[in-house]
Amino acid sequence: MPTIMTLVEGAIVPVNYPTTVHYEWWIEEVEGEYEDSIDCYEGSCQAAQEAAGKDNFRGCLRRHSGNEAEGILDTGYAYIIDGVLDAEFCSGHKVPKRFLAKIEALTHEQFLKDHFEIRIVK
Repeated sequence: MPTIMTLVEGAIVPVNYPTTVHYEWWIEEVEGEYEDSIDCYEGSCQAAQEAAGKDNFRGCLRRHSGNEAEGILDTGYAYIIDGVLDAEFCSGHKVPKRFLAKIEALTHEQFLKDHFEIRIVK
């Protein structure tokens, strides 16, 4: 990959753009024996968690990293399977604990709703 250069005070120097990381919750509609993805929808954490429990759908957290000059350089996916978010993206990066905790809390909350009568008291 070529290095991006710029002219600074009469000298050509490399430009160092900071790498940024962005996370998004996604719902994938899948079909077939190998669950081929046929469509994707951006959604919330709760929507991804709920989709993961339905036939023909998967919920996932998507991780993008890149910079202003080169765009997206890396994309990784972590899927929600049986109410648990993968601890690692397919790209090898670890899933931040805040996302693991959010899915765990939603799964626990759904379990309570499914098995007990819950009333919200204000």
